[in-house]
Amino acid sequence: MQPDIPAIHPEYVAAVEGTGRLLESFGHIVEGTSPPALEGATGLGPRYLGVIRASATAAALDAWCTRTGRTIGPDDVEPCIWALKEGAQHCSLWMPDARVALTAQQ
Repeated sequence: MQPDIPAIHPEYVAAVEGTGRLLESFGHIVEGTSPPALEGATGLGPRYLGVIRASATAAALDAWCTRTGRTIGPDDVEPCIWALKEGAQHCSLWMPDARVALTAQQ
């Protein structure tokens, strides 16, 4: 067990192991492994956290544009913030209309 990751509840472990045995009984090959993409305390790798951060930043900037009625450009924010917004537009998860959902939650 890694020190920064909390222990997994024994019932969850038993459920996963039981499912593995059931799948093996059906002829499936089951191996215990941990994909590198799921490393870290959050369970997400750096690539996915970057996509989430970039998307959240872009959605926040879009929400601010909607709230103020003014378009925000690269000269209005720090370069690293604008780079996140630009990067989010190249992600398959980028949804320009996410600002609607974000605004509705505020």
